[in-house]
Amino acid sequence: MQRELACPAELRHPPGADWALHPQLWVLTWSEPALVSLGAPPGYRPSLCDALHAVEEEDRPNLFAAVVACLREGRPFCLTVTLRTWDGGSRRVMVEGWSGATPEGSPLAYGTVRANRSSSPARDTTQDRGLTAGTQRSQFWELIARAILHELGSCLAALRGFASALAGTEQQLTPRGIGYLGRISAAGERMHALLAGLVQLADANARVLHPARVDMSRLAQECVEALMQSAPSRRVDIRIQRDMLAYGDITLLRLALNNLLGNAWKFTADTIHPVISLSARVQEDGASLFVVQDNGCGFPASEAGRLFMPFQRLHNPGSYSGSGIGLAIVRLVIERHGGTVLAHSAPGYGATFSFTLPVAP
Repeated sequence: MQRELACPAELRHPPGADWALHPQLWVLTWSEPALVSLGAPPGYRPSLCDALHAVEEEDRPNLFAAVVACLREGRPFCLTVTLRTWDGGSRRVMVEGWSGATPEGSPLAYGTVRANRSSSPARDTTQDRGLTAGTQRSQFWELIARAILHELGSCLAALRGFASALAGTEQQLTPRGIGYLGRISAAGERMHALLAGLVQLADANARVLHPARVDMSRLAQECVEALMQSAPSRRVDIRIQRDMLAYGDITLLRLALNNLLGNAWKFTADTIHPVISLSARVQEDGASLFVVQDNGCGFPASEAGRLFMPFQRLHNPGSYSGSGIGLAIVRLVIERHGGTVLAHSAPGYGATFSFTLPVAP
């Protein structure tokens, strides 16, 4: 059950809480009394990563699994953990947490930190939820990855902002300086695309599946229409089989089709008469087999296994843009639905991507 808090958009700290985690920005805020009681130096505000390192390693998975479950499922928790203090010592504290929401509807977790006056072993509420050690570790690293992405995004925003400001002073720059500025801007754009891809990958991994009947023909058509709007001068022969159905999470399946059709669109850019198709059939084992084909530049068949790994690129980045994460997202989405994805190609002969999904009931 959520407690409604008067937490304004500028992330002011919730009244009465010792700590609060705002997951959309992965910002951790603290109350001054809590920091004083924990012995923090005056003026110090621990970040999420700082708080992580202050918790003893053996307690981290349980605590952060509880925080993630609190955010996702609205479950309160109460755990006793060991904190490393700033003077080099340690102390046992009781951490309580609840889920909340700002007036704008943004989720947050908040709670208290109190000295543990009991010598009895801490009750691990995550065990009550049946979380395995592997699940706890997964949720722990997911939280850390998101915090890192947020920190990198902040640094990148500053870099792009200063580059934009310098672009307005080009008349004062030498030709060499203008060239350097162009390189900085291009690198910033590539990093922006990379971080966006990593966020998509994290979201695809964390999202709770909501399976339902999905009209894959309509979904593919929507993806193609968006591609056409991005390059209205292009003429591509699009062939989408009608009445293709699947059973899965529509948000994740849209993400997979966006990446597969987007790749086909990208790698047929230099083809004289580009053709992109999506077809499907039901296999003997009852699964639906979907096939995306194009007549683009293709790739060596021996390299097909690398395609679905993050940051693996088979083409010169200067020739084709991209983050190198799209097909890793496709693989993750399909495998989360219990399917498989394969790639077949040869240089100059286009590419074929096939994947399986459960048949719509």
